[in-house]
Amino acid sequence: MSPIDKGPKTGFNSYVAAELRAERSAKKMTYDQLAARSGVNRRTMARLLQAQRGIDTAHLASLCEALDVDVASLIERAETRAKDATGSIYGVAPDSNVIGLSDREAEEQINWDQAAAFDVPLEKDIRPDLQ
Repeated sequence: MSPIDKGPKTGFNSYVAAELRAERSAKKMTYDQLAARSGVNRRTMARLLQAQRGIDTAHLASLCEALDVDVASLIERAETRAKDATGSIYGVAPDSNVIGLSDREAEEQINWDQAAAFDVPLEKDIRPDLQ
């Protein structure tokens, strides 16, 4: 099982949604205005911003464009928010196998864990412990 919390209300998605809400509020845009500018259905947009649904890249790009904010900077702010709240930019659960690792080590471990979870074939010469 991946150590990343993937729940839309509790995982990294919730931090992205919080940043989108903050940006909407800072721009003083109503839900109706943001829906019209982004082309995202108002009901869908409300669910995304309230972290009731996972935010896919197409919706994220549309909402960021409508808010006139760079996707990368919004994600960076979400990472900062996650790190402030959980101690990790990955939203790692306290009982995970990456606690105590540097962010780079944790990212590498998470990448391997995700590959294993999705049965992605790994080359034995890339990961020495598989030999």
